[in-house]
Amino acid sequence: MKNFTIRALLQKLGGLTVCLILAGVAQAQVPISLEKSLELARQNNVALRQAKYNSTRADIGVRRSKYSYLPSITASADVSRSNGLFFDNVAGEVKRGNTSTSQPYLVGQVVLFDGFTKLHELKQAKHNANAYTYAVQQAEIDFETNVTAYYLQALVDRENIHIAEDRIKLLQGQLEKIEIQERAGVRAQDEVYQIKAQLATEKLNLITHQNNFRRDKLQLVQEMNVEGNPDYELLTPDTPEDINMLLPAEAEIMQRALGHSPGVKSSAATLDAAKSNLKVIRSNFSPTLSSKESTAPTTPATFM
Repeated sequence: MKNFTIRALLQKLGGLTVCLILAGVAQAQVPISLEKSLELARQNNVALRQAKYNSTRADIGVRRSKYSYLPSITASADVSRSNGLFFDNVAGEVKRGNTSTSQPYLVGQVVLFDGFTKLHELKQAKHNANAYTYAVQQAEIDFETNVTAYYLQALVDRENIHIAEDRIKLLQGQLEKIEIQERAGVRAQDEVYQIKAQLATEKLNLITHQNNFRRDKLQLVQEMNVEGNPDYELLTPDTPEDINMLLPAEAEIMQRALGHSPGVKSSAATLDAAKSNLKVIRSNFSPTLSSKESTAPTTPATFM
């Protein structure tokens, strides 16, 4: 009975070991570079997808505004049913019975003048399309900036973790030596407490850096919007050769930003769209002149 119990326990421990090994393999870190992070974010970023969807919808609005210039055509049919005497136009005589008469017709209408409402609506749609196009470019800049910032900050936090771990090892070694010297009467006890306080501070800093590292990696994964919960190993990017180049003056930077920023251009296009919308509202006060043409058969269809 005892041998059976030991054998069952060993089998359970063996199964648990296999599960732990498989879990460790499943949670193995996947190396990822900054370029790969930007590529994944470009494919899956929610804000960028939403901006592209809005841009496509705005382009459809431009086409719809252009199609509004086309004449409108309406097809209808008048159906009537009578019981009793009626005159048959085909036979040229009066008949009695139940008859159904159908008269289909087409109506075409063209707006000749509407106070330039359609013109201003088309301009508004074009301005909205330009605004959303610039919004897509701004979304690309935003996610590239966020991914790069989270990636580099995570690298900094990882280095801070290594520095804190090295300082803890150094302080622990110093603490052991000072404690030996303090017991021998060479060092004072306050020196031991001072090293312990520094060691406690470094352990607190280590926990802070570890939490910051996990937070930045989580923000990076959320920005990339990848499925599951992958554990990435961040690769250190190569240092560019011109990293020490001189930055331009602040006034020059502001001038370039105002001239090339998609966010500024998007806001300007949105303002133009609002101005066109105001013109559309004002155009609604003017009368509308339209031409209507109707076509119908000269003789309605009659069914007995």
